[in-house]
Amino acid sequence: MGVFTLGLQGSAFVRSIERTENRISFLSSFGPDDDSTFMIPEGLTSDRYNNYHVLSNTNSGELRLAEFDSLGNLQEFKELSIGSVSRSAKEIVGNGKDNLFMVGSADSSTFAQKINSSGAIDWSVSLTDEVNTSLIQKFHSVALNSSQQLFALGTAEDISRSHTTGSKYCDDLIVVKYDVDGSVLWQKKISAGVDDDATSNLSFIPFGIGLDSDGQIAMLAIRADWDGTDYTTGKGITLIKLDSVGANAWQQEFEQPRARIRETAAGLSVETIYSNVSLSLDGFNNIYAFYTTQSGNATDGFDTFSVLVKYSGNGTLIYQREINATNKEVVSKDVRVSLGGDVYALIANLTDKRSSIIKILSNGTVSWERDFYLDDADLYTILTKIELDKFNNVIATGTIIDTTNERQAVIAKLPNDGTGIGTDTFKSKSIVYAVASLGVSTPGYADFSPNYIVSDSSLTEGTIAATTPSTPSDTDKTIIFEAGV
Repeated sequence: MGVFTLGLQGSAFVRSIERTENRISFLSSFGPDDDSTFMIPEGLTSDRYNNYHVLSNTNSGELRLAEFDSLGNLQEFKELSIGSVSRSAKEIVGNGKDNLFMVGSADSSTFAQKINSSGAIDWSVSLTDEVNTSLIQKFHSVALNSSQQLFALGTAEDISRSHTTGSKYCDDLIVVKYDVDGSVLWQKKISAGVDDDATSNLSFIPFGIGLDSDGQIAMLAIRADWDGTDYTTGKGITLIKLDSVGANAWQQEFEQPRARIRETAAGLSVETIYSNVSLSLDGFNNIYAFYTTQSGNATDGFDTFSVLVKYSGNGTLIYQREINATNKEVVSKDVRVSLGGDVYALIANLTDKRSSIIKILSNGTVSWERDFYLDDADLYTILTKIELDKFNNVIATGTIIDTTNERQAVIAKLPNDGTGIGTDTFKSKSIVYAVASLGVSTPGYADFSPNYIVSDSSLTEGTIAATTPSTPSDTDKTIIFEAGV
């Protein structure tokens, strides 16, 4: 039995727990002391002390940063804001030492920030189009090199191109390299081009950026069309590799081949939808893409499954895995790869209201599959981000959702080797950590063979200029924190 102590840190109430050895290293919940406000975790990273940092948006438009120690005790909880500017954070990364870097969007422009070891913001910069100031730019993903230079991936509207349906301008990818002081070193803009039959301009939807040991840049995005109200994401996933100075090294586009899509008796058209794409690299410069694909139509229904694909640093396919469960809606959430090439894939099993983690060894064989959930029919346990600390411990964050859509943000630390399965308790609920069996395909699965299409998009210098907004404030807020097992 753990021993609780109650302490006061700034204006934040913190409960801590003295733990004994157990099956799950810890599970802790956190959030504002306000029933109408809930947290939406977007980013997760760790530092050299094995502290864990969670970047979250709230449903009321605020931006929060929470720090936990290696035992799951809350160390700091802050609101980050720029005056009255509405911001949405997308990702956070640490340099393995004391600094944190985050990116997102502020109104219609991007933002990037550096937070130092004392929690103060060293610099905060944004990008706007000097000519077309009404256009929208957003950062989605971030990566950091050993020199603490920041690489941000996002989108910017292109006023020269619009979709065939509706009046929306197309979104181009933007890639920006920042120096240690927040100044822009270079920036690139990449057009999504047109669809296969040249009938419609396409947009890019960015999903991930990473750096290899040679300083080259890998990026994942979906090419998508606009149907007048939303994106139709059936055009395939694009993997782009840039060299260290932003020049195009290679591009591959892959899509779900027609052989995977079943025929419909009524001859209805079949669409393939791609979503939930994530990216990671190992210490050998291999690139991993993890995504969800749905094939079917509204009448016959959709086949939903997740796919993990591994490429070499030069774009050669090494293996692919299909992750599925019979008659269950299983979607990809995130992926992290150790330097040695072991893969940890995070899955949301929406049918069973639980999350699953699959470990795949560097040779492509499955090491273990585990379910993680609160054993209550009224609760969804949806983990959305996964991270490995310096000891390759598995850290995950997400939300617990009840039937009335009330939400509680959580952070969990799970056994790296998949052992210690069993049940613990959290807030009078049973936490189940159990063997899963989602079904993972073997290497060379015959019906899944990516169809490579070399993109015709060209790289050009962007026309976006850097500006510096007002200095953000960072104030403590009263929170509720519950330490679990």
